[in-house]
Amino acid sequence: MIPAWLAPRTALRFAPWALIAALAVALLLTRHMLAARTADRDRWQAARAMLAAEIEAQTERALAADRAHAAQIAARDARIAEETQHDLEARLADARAAAADHARRLSDRTGGAGGGGRADLPAAPTASGEPAAADRATELAADLTLCAENTVIAAGWQDWWGRVTAERATSGE
Repeated sequence: MIPAWLAPRTALRFAPWALIAALAVALLLTRHMLAARTADRDRWQAARAMLAAEIEAQTERALAADRAHAAQIAARDARIAEETQHDLEARLADARAAAADHARRLSDRTGGAGGGGRADLPAAPTASGEPAAADRATELAADLTLCAENTVIAAGWQDWWGRVTAERATSGE
């Protein structure tokens, strides 16, 4: 055992060195932990930057694919519209000619002035010298032409839409 007169002095003599050693160990541990945390932070920031770059690249690829697909659809729809337009113009010309021919035949059979036509064709009774009779023939021809055009245009819209939906179903849209 240490004599009493030596003990307080010895404890005081070694206390500052023990405190300095403990502080040095704590400083070294803190420095090591800080370095480890900084390395972790840098690694996570690098991973986050790589992820952001990958997301941006995938987004650009998806947008490019969407633009290409939209261009294909627009080209396909334009092709269908052009084909349908040519067909529609031909059908409109045929319908106008048929309406004009029908109006001419109807005017020839009714004598051009209404009334007095053949028994199998109904005619509006009008006086033969009435000026409105010629207007009626013109109006009839215009009505027949208008009806024929509207019918062909409506059928053309139906054909166009039917082709577009068939193409979409075929391509899996």
